[in-house]
Amino acid sequence: MINRRIALLGAALAAMTIAVPALAQKLPAQNLAAQDLKLPREQVKLVAPPFVHPHEQATKQGPKIMEFRMVIEEKKMVIDDQGTTLQAMTFNGSVPGPLMVVHDGDYVELTLVNPETNTMPHNIDFHASTGALGGGELTLINPGEQVVLRFKADRSGVFVYHCAPGGPMIPWHVVSGMSGAIMVMPREGLKDGAGKALRYDRVYYIGENDFYVPRDEKGKFKTYDSPGDSYTDTVEVMRKLIPTHVVFNGKAGALTGKNALTSKVGETVLIVHSQANRDSRPHLIGGHGDYVWETGKFGNRPETGLETWFIRGGSAGAALYTFRQPGIYAYVTHNLIEAVELGATAHFKVEGTWNDDLRVNSKYPSTRITDANAVRRKRRAAILRETIMLLAIKSKMLIAFVAPLVLSAFAWPPAPETSSGITAPALIELQPRTFQHRNAGDFSQDGKPVNAPLRASRLERPLAIMTNQVTAADYQRCVDDKACPRATDPMARPDLPVVNVSARDAEAYAAWLSVKLGAAYRLPTDEEWAFAAGSRFRDDSIRVANTSDPAQRWLARYEQEAAREETIEKEPRPRGSFGVNENGLSDIAGNVWEWTSSCFVRQALDPDEVAFGMPVVNCGVRVVEGRHRTYVTDFIRNARAGGCAVGTPPANLGFRLVRDQRGWEWLRTARALLRPSSA
Repeated sequence: MINRRIALLGAALAAMTIAVPALAQKLPAQNLAAQDLKLPREQVKLVAPPFVHPHEQATKQGPKIMEFRMVIEEKKMVIDDQGTTLQAMTFNGSVPGPLMVVHDGDYVELTLVNPETNTMPHNIDFHASTGALGGGELTLINPGEQVVLRFKADRSGVFVYHCAPGGPMIPWHVVSGMSGAIMVMPREGLKDGAGKALRYDRVYYIGENDFYVPRDEKGKFKTYDSPGDSYTDTVEVMRKLIPTHVVFNGKAGALTGKNALTSKVGETVLIVHSQANRDSRPHLIGGHGDYVWETGKFGNRPETGLETWFIRGGSAGAALYTFRQPGIYAYVTHNLIEAVELGATAHFKVEGTWNDDLRVNSKYPSTRITDANAVRRKRRAAILRETIMLLAIKSKMLIAFVAPLVLSAFAWPPAPETSSGITAPALIELQPRTFQHRNAGDFSQDGKPVNAPLRASRLERPLAIMTNQVTAADYQRCVDDKACPRATDPMARPDLPVVNVSARDAEAYAAWLSVKLGAAYRLPTDEEWAFAAGSRFRDDSIRVANTSDPAQRWLARYEQEAAREETIEKEPRPRGSFGVNENGLSDIAGNVWEWTSSCFVRQALDPDEVAFGMPVVNCGVRVVEGRHRTYVTDFIRNARAGGCAVGTPPANLGFRLVRDQRGWEWLRTARALLRPSSA
């Protein structure tokens, strides 16, 4: 029986038939030539990107034979924070493969190993090598074989290498991760356009890859047991030329958070960027390319002061930049759809002293109106808007109550708790008490960002809040009534919390439930949620030594958010999976973040931390609470897909409601008086 692995192996072997005789003939001659060279040898231990093995930037020594060893590894890799996997084919187990560094005139001698645990033939094509197919015809090896290739590095620059086993195998192997780069340094080192020597303090290698992961009939990314099993489906996606992922160093987020690239003010960094398959447009947000070899060839005059540079598909480029200001710099491909939505973003975390001469906020963002009367008018307008929204819900409910009474004085409808087959959600009533709380939002003092003041807070009345989050089954009833938008995943298990819902969706559900049950349900405020969360509420304050240096606060916040990248299952889990807090609430601060009704606020503080001036209130962005506080645009359903307005995006967006006791007692009293006697 011919299985997929045998068929693929046969296709690769067909491309190999011509190469094998040449390989057999040339290997002895190469070994003899290597002996005849009588050059010193240097063994190099490769390291995984973004790091680069130790090397000299310039040398006065003569040419050497630089010995490298790479082992091909086929393995399953996770390529995003949602757990999507790729059946990757790699050089030395990393995507991209390691950056190799030599000097022009050196000889590169590579031992390439294809272990017997692999399933596919592989080879290597060096764009830096002179001769047909870049060494690919000499290095095609089966599982269980190894080969030694030697070539002369006869021109300086950065060059791509990749697997090229022949025919349709070539693009498939490349977009499965089999590419890397080699840097051939001029023996005298890098120079600017006037011939002045250039040096770098650090070097990072960023390899960009485009992946094509097939989806199933429900739109979920598929998984496979081996590269061969994925071949047919992957090629079908590849031929559409629309990647599912565009990432740096093998995974979305591989070079952010705890893995962010580091530097210091005054340091010069060399960034080597390769893309073996598609064009790219690197851009350092807040920085520049002081010297850029866009085509990657060091014999050419470098361009200077570039904002964005162009890396052609199948090539590598290099850029030098000296950091002048501390902070977090994003390094992206400036197709921003690919950078933000598909994953091609890295971060540089730069420490040092802030320089006001380069950049400073001459005035912190604020409104122009600051008189007390205007502030009161603004607040009254906000209260009026909330009142109108409540009246709109009450008017619907009034119709729902009055109509049955008018139609029949005796045929009383079912109780609110069971009307229309809807069961009232389980609630926990928490009694008011004093607790410490920081308001959500953005606060400034003397034009500098600061923490919100920690205040003693107390709710005005008891808080009746849902014990559990709204489930997929609960939400689906609202969808069936055509009162709520359809959930993103209608096939979700009914006992799981509903996720991928926006604040607008949650409010639509609250209005629907209020009408159905004859009680006012709404999203909790941020203060109410924090009170109910109890010990599970996480303070988002930032502690810095120098509050006058804005970069210190940015760096501290970045460290705080990077520390939050704890391992947590992204898929929603059944009710009770995250336990119950001391207030009796289930799964609060689990892996589903919860919408609140609180809007994003920007507020200035006086020296005594008292609010003054007109607050800026943006209700298009809501406070979202969970394992940490963050802010999300109100129409976003999946914050991981780029909808997080500020901070680390939540794993999932869901909600629970509170029952509002205000203003509804008269309805309950009237209904009790009008209910026919059971006698």
